[in-house]
Amino acid sequence: MPADNQPDHAEHEDKPPREEHAAAERRGNIAARKSARAVWIISGIIEALLAFRILLKLVAANPSSPFTQLVYGLTAPLVYPFRNLVNNPSIGNGVLEFTSIIAILVYVFLTWVLIELALLLFKR
Repeated sequence: MPADNQPDHAEHEDKPPREEHAAAERRGNIAARKSARAVWIISGIIEALLAFRILLKLVAANPSSPFTQLVYGLTAPLVYPFRNLVNNPSIGNGVLEFTSIIAILVYVFLTWVLIELALLLFKR
């Protein structure tokens, strides 16, 4: 202890001890992994809904069916930005909805970007 009876904290003020730094880094890694996992789960749900939409459109599912209405209602805002991008060809009574396929590709890319950003923000 210094002569003025004050504890000597000068060496601890600049940076935390090695163990505390390692623990903080592990917490950052855990937060990054949890954030990435959450983004992947949300993305997976979106992609699954869009895949159901593609299948239902392709087989010309009954649009008055509650399940079909649910899927179309949930996915309509997701495909809306891509609605006039390309033509969707008819196959028999069904439609091959390229706009939904493009939406899946765009959302997978956005998921990757969000995860990379989360890793940059949380990992130090």
